[in-house]
Amino acid sequence: LTAIEFIERSASVLNLEVAELMSRSRQQHVVEARRLLVSLGRERWGQSTKELASALAKSADTITFIQREGVKQRLDDEEFARRYENLDKALIGKRQ
Repeated sequence: LTAIEFIERSASVLNLEVAELMSRSRQQHVVEARRLLVSLGRERWGQSTKELASALAKSADTITFIQREGVKQRLDDEEFARRYENLDKALIGKRQ
């Protein structure tokens, strides 16, 4: 799965436009969606930092920061962890 495909499928599951994820928006739902898909992409879907950065029009440093924040939130926030698992399951379903 390419980074672009991963982002498109994740955006679809999260009911967001890819453009929203690529934007500079600091709206809470967009920030959390970025954290979900970047941390999940890096941890479970083999997505590279460089490819995610390119696909989201962000720097590699920004993607690393987003991933770190996503991991922290997953460990500290049960609701976020549940959404993380649900996104993973939904993407597995879309793979078939």
